[in-house]
Parts: sequence; structure tokens; C-alpha cells
Amino acid sequence: MKHFLVFILILASNAIFACGFYPYGEDVRFSFFNPENFNYYWYSGFDYSSDSFGPNQKFADGIIKMDANEKLWMQYCRNKVSLESIKEVLFDFTLEDITDKSTNEMLRYLYKIKDIDAVNYLKFAKKCEVFNIFNENLWEHNPASLKVENRTKCIDEAILVSNSIKNKNLKQRYTFLAIRLAYYNGDFPKIRTLYAKVFETQKQDNILKYWSLYFRTFAEPDKAVASFYASQVFANAPDKRFVVSSAFNSQIPIEEVLKYAKTNKEKANVYLLGGIKKADRSLDYLKQVYKYNPELDGLSFLLLREVNKIEDWVFTPYYSLFNPSIVSYDENEKNSVKEIMKRVESDRIYAGEVLDFIKNLNLKKVQNPIFWETCKAYLSFVTKDNQGCLNQISQLEKNIPKKDSLYNQIEIIKALALTANQKNEKAVILNDVKPILLKNKNHKKFLFAIGRELEFKGNRIDASFLYSKLEENPDNYNYYNFAYWKSSKAKVGYYTDYYSDYFTYINVFYSPEQVQTIIDETVKSEKDSDKFSVWKHSFIKKEIPRLYDLIGTKYIRQNKLEQALFYFEKNDNKSYREINYSDCLWEKENCDNRLKDPFLVLKYTPEFVVQKKYLGLINMQ
Repeated sequence: MKHFLVFILILASNAIFACGFYPYGEDVRFSFFNPENFNYYWYSGFDYSSDSFGPNQKFADGIIKMDANEKLWMQYCRNKVSLESIKEVLFDFTLEDITDKSTNEMLRYLYKIKDIDAVNYLKFAKKCEVFNIFNENLWEHNPASLKVENRTKCIDEAILVSNSIKNKNLKQRYTFLAIRLAYYNGDFPKIRTLYAKVFETQKQDNILKYWSLYFRTFAEPDKAVASFYASQVFANAPDKRFVVSSAFNSQIPIEEVLKYAKTNKEKANVYLLGGIKKADRSLDYLKQVYKYNPELDGLSFLLLREVNKIEDWVFTPYYSLFNPSIVSYDENEKNSVKEIMKRVESDRIYAGEVLDFIKNLNLKKVQNPIFWETCKAYLSFVTKDNQGCLNQISQLEKNIPKKDSLYNQIEIIKALALTANQKNEKAVILNDVKPILLKNKNHKKFLFAIGRELEFKGNRIDASFLYSKLEENPDNYNYYNFAYWKSSKAKVGYYTDYYSDYFTYINVFYSPEQVQTIIDETVKSEKDSDKFSVWKHSFIKKEIPRLYDLIGTKYIRQNKLEQALFYFEKNDNKSYREINYSDCLWEKENCDNRLKDPFLVLKYTPEFVVQKKYLGLINMQ
């Protein structure tokens, strides 16, 4: 009984924490289809998220081994130099480092074959690097200051060499430098003139053309034309994707942009960027990209975005009763449970439409058939075709190595489908699911989703054990990896309308008998030695005294005070502890370092015992 006040304090502290925080956006989004398992790193800045698009940070980690410009230099050197030597010249060397004395493999090769034109280009490019900024004086806001005299001289020199040099590759490189410098000089007419003269009629595309088109896009006054240019740069110059995407105006009807596309590939590129910038349903865009260029890797990424949208629209409300992540706080408050679930069913139907689209394709034409097959499996689960999902996964398991991260991806889908595929009132944590849970024990929302599926099927006890695991191994306060959820029973717990820990949830919704069952199973499991059982019960094992107090509190609420006393006394054999002043939430004047008996101070219950004050401890008489 002496632990009762501590118990109340813990509940109060939960309330205090909740007052300053309300989950939204990525906090509440449920996602089990991880983009990192599918290697679309060049597009990852546009992964579906309630956060804004952001520049890609993957490249710094060495995931992308060779970019298009490095590849072009490798071809120029006839593959006779190392990639490292090319990177060293492009990124590490200064103008003074480019000499015939250098030990760099690329420079040694160029000097050896006496390609002085290429060496001179590298020197000129290094000289121009200092001018690739808008303003040398950060405190000067006069537009005229952009026209730096030395930069203008470099532009004139680049144009002069470009007009006279015979080497086509170097001609393009000098023109590109002139275009880039003109951009920082604010000379948009010159950008348009140079691009039209050298690149517009160029038959063979390369990265230099699309780098130049990148600057040409921002020099274009017609928004429809600029959107068309942006879509072509987006598809062909991965390193420019983040910034150039802003030049695509989604408010312009896509038919206006398509007028400027001359080939099927160009049309596909327009639909690709248009689809990526759509926050709502994009199936029509998927169909058009497949129609015009099914081999485009961006098509697979567009499907990935669509699947991530669908799981947010379906699973975020289904598991948590929060609205999908891209919804304002006000909308979150207005929608009833009935309205939310009605929309979930509508989105499940849409998921079926995307699934039908995939089923009717010739997957031999797409860039990554295994990815598309995985989408089929997942969308089958989304549409509640659990057995169809499991059949699809059984085929995928034969084609994916177990060490591949994609294998774990399909295991997560498998665990969800296996759990949801059970009959009501007979659902358990299946043996096939247990190792997947252990493997993904730090994926909090996955653990919660399995628990939620069990709870929906009537197994609230196993659900509570999985909910308890949410409190283990804090992930450096990564709110995105927490689970927040509401209840359809419209009860409010401790100043909040949502839950984020098992204890608060079972306090509000579990009966005393259910809590006792949780304790009984935990005690019984002490004889179990298998890895899963030990993991499953490890957190609750430390919580048993707290759970006894919870049962006692529940009986107090029912005015069953004898039963309450029975459960509070289960903790009487624990060592005594003096409680702090802050523990005494209702009678602070008599609380100086004394154990308080809850039956003497509880309000709003029939009189159980007469309150008596002693100089020493207060005991039940």
C-alpha cells in the first residue's frame, strides 16, 4: 500500500510531460516499407515524408561510387586511369597542383599523350571556381555588384576557346563554364544564347548538356517551358534534382508542359517529376510513365512513393487513430473515428487499384522486377488479402538472399500478414513471427502494429507484452521511432487523448482480471529459457509491484476496497522507503517524511476507516 502514492506520482508525471508535446507528422506516421531497402539513393531526397523535400545526404557516405561527370572523364581518358585520380583532380587539387611534375595518374596520362588542351581546360576550370558564387561582398546588395569584372573576363575567355577548339567534349565543357558563370553574373540572355548555340541541337546527350540545361531552366521566363526543362534535368542530372525540382510549377496543367516534349522519354520525364510533386494520388502519372518509358528507374521510385503514401493513409489511422501524417492539427481534431475509418477503407480500395495496375504489367520491362513483386505482396496486405500476400512472399523468399536487407523487409510484411490472417479470439504470436520480432525489436512501430493486430483479434494480453517493449532501449529520443495511438472508446487518459506507453493504456482500458493475467503469465514464464519468451517478459517482470498497485487502484475505482487492500498489501514485504514531500499530492501539511495510507486520504469514496494522526507512521487499524 505504501507504493500507492509513488504510483500516483508516476501517473501525474506522465500528464505533465504530455502537456508540452502533441505528436504529429512523422511522429505518428506508420511505415513498414523502408525506402532504404530499395537503393533509389539518387531520389532519396524525395522520399515520401511529412517533412519537406531535402537535399540528399547519401552521397557523402560513399553509396554512389561514380557520378556522371567522373564517368565522362573516365571515358575521355579511355579507362586508363583510376577513379580516385579523377576525383583527386576534380575535388582536391588547386590550380597550382596541375603541373607536369604531378604524380597524379590522370594528369600523368594527359601529359603523356600530350593532351595539353585538356590540361589547360582543367587549369581554367580551377581558376573559375572562385567565381561560382552570387556575391563576393556579402554586405553589398546592389545587383550591379553581381557583374564582377573578372568573372566577365572568364566568360569571354571560355566563349573564345569554345568557338576555336576542335575537341567537342572540351568545347562543351568550356561552354558549360561560360553558362554557369553567366548565371552567377545574372546574365540570363547570355545563358539562353550559349545553350541554343552549343547544346540545343546536340544529338548525343551527356551530363554537360543537362548541367547547362539546369541553368537554362532558371533563365527561362515561360513557366511551362521552365517546368519542361526542369523535368528533363531532374531525370538526367541526379545531383541537380533537389534544386531544379523547385522550378517545376505544379499549378500549371501538365498538358501545357507536355506540349514541349518531342519524344516518349521526354513525356515520361514530365510525368515523373509531376507525380513526385503530387501529395495526393498519383496512379495516373505512374501509368503514363510506364506507357512512355517503362525502363526508367524513376518509375520504380514513383511507385515507392505511392506505396509509402498508401501505408500512411491506411495504417497511420488504422493502428493509431491519428490522421495520416500530412494533415494539419486542426483537421486531426475535427475528424471522428467513423470518418477516419471511412477514409481508410477508401484508401484500401485505391491500394487495390494500384495493385491491379502492377498485376497487369509486363514486369520484364521495368527496371527492378523484384521491387515490383515486393510491392504486390505489400499492397495485398494493405487490401486485407493476407493469404495472397503470404503466397507472394513465399515466392520472393526463393529469390532474395537472407543477408540482403530486402529479405528483412519482406519478413516484416510476412509477420504482419501472418498475424492479421488469424481468426478472431484465436490469435497468438506465431512461431514464424517470433524471430522476426526479435530481429526487429528496435522497430517500435512494427512491434506496436503486431500488438495492435493481436488486440484487434481479441488477444489483449500478448498485445500488452508487445506494448511494454516500446519502453525499452530508448532510441535517443527519436520521436519518429515511438508509437503514439488513440482509442476508439473515447476515454481520455491523464490530460491527453493519446497513449505512448503500455502502463497508461492498460490503466485506462484493461480490467483488474486482465492485469492479473499479465502478472500470472510473467511469473509462469520465469521457468522458460527460450530467447523469445525471455525477451517478451523481461520488461513486465520488473513491473509486477507496479501492476499490483494498479490492480488495487482499479478496485478502488470500483469501490471494492477489500480487494484493493489485498493487492496493495502484496507489496508490503518490500523494504520501507520514506516518501518525499512531492509525493504527497493531496495532504501536504501532514506529509513530512511519513508514509501515508491512501485509505485515510482518498476523497469521494464512502468512509472506509477513520483517519487518525500519529506522531509516527500512520497504520491501518
